Amino acid sequence: MSTETKRAAPKAAAKEKGKPSNNGADAKPQDFGDTTPELRRELLRSMLVQRRFEEKCAEAYALGKIGGFCHLYIGQEAISTGVM
Repeated sequence: MSTETKRAAPKAAAKEKGKPSNNGADAKPQDFGDTTPELRRELLRSMLVQRRFEEKCAEAYALGKIGGFCHLYIGQEAISTGVM
């Protein structure tokens, strides 16, 4: 069996097992519980404000305006938003 055949085999096997080939695009809509669209919008806004602040901090640090070490929290906005 050639190397190319070995690499192609797992893909073919995955399709045979019935796994979705569209990366979950046909998944059911999420259940948002008892949150309102307004609350979800405010949570999103909070995460966006945090992300922009972190980006400005990173920029200031790169320009030498912040001394010492600057630990960024980029990618973790949902945690702090959910805790508040």
